[in-house]
Amino acid sequence: MRPYTDASVATDIGALAALLRDDVRCSMPPAPDLHVGREAVVRDWVESGFESMTGLRAVPTAVNRQPAVAFYLRQGKEDAYLPLTVAVVRVTAVCRHTVRSRLKAGVHRSRCGEEWPP
Repeated sequence: MRPYTDASVATDIGALAALLRDDVRCSMPPAPDLHVGREAVVRDWVESGFESMTGLRAVPTAVNRQPAVAFYLRQGKEDAYLPLTVAVVRVTAVCRHTVRSRLKAGVHRSRCGEEWPP
C-alpha cells in the first residue's frame, strides 16, 4: 500500500500506472462508470484532473477487512484538510513470487494463469 499511497499523494500518474495490472478495474460509486484496463483507468484519472490535486494527505485504514486509504485535500484559507475520498483496494490475484515458497514442487497455476516452475 505504501507505494500506492506515496504515488497518490505526489499525484504521480506514471508511478500509479506502473502499480496497476493490465486488467485493472476501477469504479467510483455512486457514479455508474466502470473503467477496465490500465489505459482506461489512467485516462479517467487524467481527465478528471487528478494531477492538479496538490495538498493531499493519506491515512491508511481498512474497509470490510480490505486495505484502504482515506484521502484528505487541503482547502480553504484555514489550510484545513477536508475529506476527499476513501480508496478501497481489492486484491484478486496472487503474485507468483509471493506464494511460490508455500507450494510443493511441481507445476502450479496461479489465479493469474501463470505456471511455475517454467
